[in-house]
Amino acid sequence: MRSLEALEELRRLTLLMVSVHLLFLVAGYLSACFGFDWALSMRDEFAASLATHRQIQSILGMVEQGRIAQAIALTFGYNLASGALLATAAGMLPPATVILAAWRAFYVGLIYCDNLGSYGYVLLVAGTVALEFTAYSIASAAGIRLFLDALRGEPRRGLRVLLFTYPWVVLLLLAGAVWEIGGLHLMR
Repeated sequence: MRSLEALEELRRLTLLMVSVHLLFLVAGYLSACFGFDWALSMRDEFAASLATHRQIQSILGMVEQGRIAQAIALTFGYNLASGALLATAAGMLPPATVILAAWRAFYVGLIYCDNLGSYGYVLLVAGTVALEFTAYSIASAAGIRLFLDALRGEPRRGLRVLLFTYPWVVLLLLAGAVWEIGGLHLMR
């Protein structure tokens, strides 16, 4: 089995997960932009937690100091561990991975309502979200596929699909980290 064939096997599940991400990203964005009190409260709490988040502050500090390669490496590692690997593990319980994707996308939508001031920043956010959410969607789909194949008594098949698709997840997350950190560096 080759990597592109494995991706093709995950096409429907990946499209489902991309749809979940997009739907809840827009829902979060519109909820905050329409000024719903509960959405603004959630956004403010989340923004406050991001302001003190150790990894995020480390990454932003590295960008400010011009340590771009380190910032990219830390961003990539963080997104791989807390994003893709978590999404794959949650795929073992399919409702969990859908809830995780919905939660992640909704909060991203909340945060960006008032923060898309320039076209450059919109491009930065759109590229980052597209690359990272696609990677998370493939990772989720691979986890769901492993779960379904295990139920069918074919766990090796699901594991092969997972192993052959993960290079795409890694590539997309690396591209997302380069895009995000490179963009932040250029915009400072």
